[in-house]
Amino acid sequence: MQLDEPIKEIRIDSWEFWDHDGTRPCVRENFKKMIECRTPALGWLLYASETEVRRVYFTCKVRSCPSCGYRATLQWQREQWTQGSEGLERALIGTVAGCDVCRPSPEWLGLRSPVAKVRGSGLWLSHYLKAPPITEDHKQIIEDEVSRSLAG
Repeated sequence: MQLDEPIKEIRIDSWEFWDHDGTRPCVRENFKKMIECRTPALGWLLYASETEVRRVYFTCKVRSCPSCGYRATLQWQREQWTQGSEGLERALIGTVAGCDVCRPSPEWLGLRSPVAKVRGSGLWLSHYLKAPPITEDHKQIIEDEVSRSLAG
């Protein structure tokens, strides 16, 4: 599936306006990389399963690239959101720890843990047990990630 990339098309169509000695070399280099982003020109890796082989092209890694630079920014923001003080991991732990019906089985080895918080919480950890539960925004992140994962 070829993505519709109007910025890339504009750069290609306006090549003669920016690819000359009057343009800073770093700008020219980055524009060329952005044009080659996710194409065979930058190389690729093959991923194979028992049923298919998929070629995944390398990205240009230019911060201003509307394809991979924007995506990298979104990924960074998501990581900050999930790892921050009000992050998803903390919220999930707080949700499970505060759940009245989420109890371990009588055979759970954590019931014999020397750590009182582990025995009492039913979780193999002691951090974030009192964290606020997940929010609607957290639920949306989870749904988006599951959908993205299932889409392959």
